[in-house]
Amino acid sequence: MDKKKVFIIGPIIPFTGGISHSNTVLCNNLSKRNDVTAISYSMMFPKLLYPGEAQKSGKKIKTKFKQKFILNTLNPTSWIKIVNMIRKEKPDWVVFMWWHTYFFPSYYFIMFFSKVFTKTKFNIVCHNILPHEESIVKKLVHKPLTKILLKKVDKITALSKSELNIARDLAPKAKMNFILENSFSSLLSKKKISKQSARKKLNIHSKKVILSFGAVRKYKGIEDLIEAVSLLPKKEDYCLVVAGAFWSPVGKYKQLANELGVEKEVIFIDKYIPDNEIPILFSASDLIVLSHRTATQSAIPQLAYAYNVPMVATDVPGNIPFVDNEKNGLLVPPKNPLNMSRAIQTFFDKKLSVKFKKNLKSKLKEFEWTEGKEKDFFGEN
Repeated sequence: MDKKKVFIIGPIIPFTGGISHSNTVLCNNLSKRNDVTAISYSMMFPKLLYPGEAQKSGKKIKTKFKQKFILNTLNPTSWIKIVNMIRKEKPDWVVFMWWHTYFFPSYYFIMFFSKVFTKTKFNIVCHNILPHEESIVKKLVHKPLTKILLKKVDKITALSKSELNIARDLAPKAKMNFILENSFSSLLSKKKISKQSARKKLNIHSKKVILSFGAVRKYKGIEDLIEAVSLLPKKEDYCLVVAGAFWSPVGKYKQLANELGVEKEVIFIDKYIPDNEIPILFSASDLIVLSHRTATQSAIPQLAYAYNVPMVATDVPGNIPFVDNEKNGLLVPPKNPLNMSRAIQTFFDKKLSVKFKKNLKSKLKEFEWTEGKEKDFFGEN
């Protein structure tokens, strides 16, 4: 396969969140056989549009690919600078990370003027093509602008089959395919932490520990999970850890736990979880629950695989590809605390952990980056 010059535009570490980690892994993988430059942000979101904590955590990491933090999403001067870079260096491909319509103006500008001056091709990697929540703004703004962008690129790469279907609805004539997102394990600490040690660090003494991980937003269904815990028999034997930055006041979730009588069984960790704390949370946990009410793509299952933690997950499109029901996890309907509670109880009562962990390991190969995946990514297969 011929070596390519590739510019990848999107967040990389030290930006926080799953998309930053996903893009860093992609850059690492593509740089094994290609000349890769990551063009990240000098300013990604203005604070007004980002209710979470700091958008960056830690320091830049050493990589084999080049890193340039120059894109200011509100400053067209930086867009022109990137167009001039593309005009001068003539990469074979420019790849956009896409998960919010906020990026439309800068991305469209860069692509439109680059195509005027070069023959560079453009790929767009779709994490979330459209917002999770339904609204009039989604119908009148997000959908039409996204459709314009998808029709302009040379290739669409979806990270879930549900995203692929959405792309087909918006741009039926576009060239596109689906690639299973790769494991984040290469970015995580290899140091093993015993369950006993991890629980001691978190001050957890319960026998059965359940984890909910990642930013807490309305579509994540954390209310359903808290209610599911309240329905467990002998709920005092369980501990639910909800770890991640809350996008709305954590107080309402604490109030719900109190009303349902599980305030002692739920630990809230309201902050962005830095990479060095992730191994502690996953090592302490017996089970991770993905309680999404809606989801087209999620990075959390990747972490479950990396740390070999079985899952109970709602059967929404973003979760289904990662959970083989009754083999390495359990699938339940969304917005159904009773069924979620029964699945959690089944996991522990039937002692499914050993079986599920074995099957999680056997599926890890599906997440490896291969030359075949690379060819699919560039549309050469």
